[in-house]
Amino acid sequence: MTVVALNIIRTALRILKSKPLFRNYYDSIIRYALFKYGLISNGDINIKCFDGSETQVDPQTFSSFIHSYLDGVISGIDCSGNALRTINGFLVPIDEFMLSSAVGIALRSGWAYDINNRYWFRDGVKFRHMHWPIIENFDLGQYGFMSVEGKVILDIGAFVGDSAIYFVLKGAKLVYAVEPLPSNYEEMLQNIELNNMNKKIIPMKLAISYNERKVRMPYSTDAYLRGSSINEMMKAPRGSYEYIDAMPLRELYEVLTIKPEVLKLDCEGCEFDVILNDYEFVRKFSEVVLEYHSYITGRSVNELLSMLSRDFKCSFVSEEFYRRYFSDYSRDELGMIHCIGTT
Repeated sequence: MTVVALNIIRTALRILKSKPLFRNYYDSIIRYALFKYGLISNGDINIKCFDGSETQVDPQTFSSFIHSYLDGVISGIDCSGNALRTINGFLVPIDEFMLSSAVGIALRSGWAYDINNRYWFRDGVKFRHMHWPIIENFDLGQYGFMSVEGKVILDIGAFVGDSAIYFVLKGAKLVYAVEPLPSNYEEMLQNIELNNMNKKIIPMKLAISYNERKVRMPYSTDAYLRGSSINEMMKAPRGSYEYIDAMPLRELYEVLTIKPEVLKLDCEGCEFDVILNDYEFVRKFSEVVLEYHSYITGRSVNELLSMLSRDFKCSFVSEEFYRRYFSDYSRDELGMIHCIGTT
């Protein structure tokens, strides 16, 4: 019997042993299964609560909160309020499960939700919404190998400010947070404000590009765009767009008043353009950490290592993290490199 088949059986047994979360609990799970295996075309599920109220969710959201229920972090559902109650007694909007599949992991990791002020919090840190990169940084220690005390960091690919906030909490003096996607950028502004880090994080709505001065960025962060390169995002066929300023690293570096000493790159493939086209400015940094995406660019990580080895001592880091959480990719396709200047 395959691993997939065993997991299906285990999940089915957990469902049968569980107490119904709402009135049409088992019927809804059957409908979800029929959709998942292609037997019906519309997987939207109408949930009927025990108080007679109803709400509707899409299949991905349904799967996310059902697994959270089976894992013991959800205790009830409020259809009229469109929210789920955790075992700790607080409410989480169902919409939060729709935004990210990381919500269940966050709940199991001790993150809580303030339903009145609409943000996630733990140990004094706040985020407007929960995303997988927040878990990577604050729970899984993706950048735990770095020592950033008193340093100025240029964070290219800042997403919603999760890494920038992490660096500040670890003692960074200042972080330039560069993010091209408009919705990510706006959420980053909210997260900076929530954590009172306006003087420590300088947000920049900007794309790093060596071909364009303006790039068309989709406003949406739909799942089909996650993990896409800038070129793929520019070609995306749907949604509203905004034209974002773009420039190469060398121009960005020159306009920064306080020169950064640490360069962090997590930009879905742009690391190849930056390292290979702008190396004379990359070497101005004393430390470089980058997530490489060879599976997107089709280029070998050895190209990066060959260039960086001129002035840096580089090593692969967080390898256990990538093999555990991104096992679909080999070390040649995806990973992280940490480089320390030798001059």
